[in-house]
Amino acid sequence: MNKPLSYKFLSCFIVFVLLVGALVAFFLYLKGEWRFEYDVQLTNLEVCQYSLASNSYQPVESRNVSQDIDNIYICGTIQTSSKVPLVFIVFNLDRDKLAFIESKERYESGNFNVKIDFINGKKLGNYNIKVYFHRNLLAEQKFTITGD
Repeated sequence: MNKPLSYKFLSCFIVFVLLVGALVAFFLYLKGEWRFEYDVQLTNLEVCQYSLASNSYQPVESRNVSQDIDNIYICGTIQTSSKVPLVFIVFNLDRDKLAFIESKERYESGNFNVKIDFINGKKLGNYNIKVYFHRNLLAEQKFTITGD
């Protein structure tokens, strides 16, 4: 008994879609964009400022940031075997409000620097930085913006 042409077309289409999907998944796996398992570790997390004199990001001592500092950065060191998406959240502890969120980039092993663009401007008070990989909290750091 011969199957109608529509069944043959449908079965060829399904095989084609599965094959293309498998090739895309394999390509992403080879590029390191998609993996079955990730290994990621944040070995250092600091609040930093950029120093023109040394052309580098310097940790702020005792995590007390002067309000006069123009740009504040989250900086640290990550160890991973592939590119990983990280989410940085800064929360104002005094006002119970979100102050900053960043989740645009994928990070490789090495140092990273993320500029904090405060949502409602930089305000005096206590802040908490949290770094997430998917839904897993990797690191947390508190700092204070002072009027000095």
